[in-house]
Amino acid sequence: IDADTITATDDFIIDAVGEISLDADNSGIIYLKDAGTIYGQFFQSSSDFYIQSQTSDKDIIFRGNDGGNVITALTLDMSDAGTAIFNHDVGVTDNSFFMMGTGFDFRLYHDGTNNIIRSYTTDLDISFVGDDDGSTITPVVFDMSSGGSAVFSGSVAGNNVATQLRNINAGADG
Repeated sequence: IDADTITATDDFIIDAVGEISLDADNSGIIYLKDAGTIYGQFFQSSSDFYIQSQTSDKDIIFRGNDGGNVITALTLDMSDAGTAIFNHDVGVTDNSFFMMGTGFDFRLYHDGTNNIIRSYTTDLDISFVGDDDGSTITPVVFDMSSGGSAVFSGSVAGNNVATQLRNINAGADG
């Protein structure tokens, strides 16, 4: 030990029978370095625990062992504002919401029996958007300012649609 530095010329192992505590009073920051360059840090602020990547546009990657194979379970893409990229399914238990939007104003919900798509913003429409041979299309919009009326951009087809439309037209004509 030389002043405040421990130097090892080989691997450095800390092996304790009990707990190992890292206590950084004052700043509360624990730096992770490679050859003296900081690449990450752990710290707390207002009792919240932070994990921070220090290198610009470098990701935070969560890896694990799946049946003997190393897999990347989750990547937080720091070059894209922290976009979460999951390797596989994203699960939410029954009676829980999958929430989107700054105010969590669009939600997908499953209660074990029913599936619910809900917008919590007044008069905000729900649109289905797709791709038709390279062109973006909006085949249906549910207009929430009009009682949820369905507005279709193309024809409506199905086994019973033609029969139902004939019955509606026959009722209107006769």
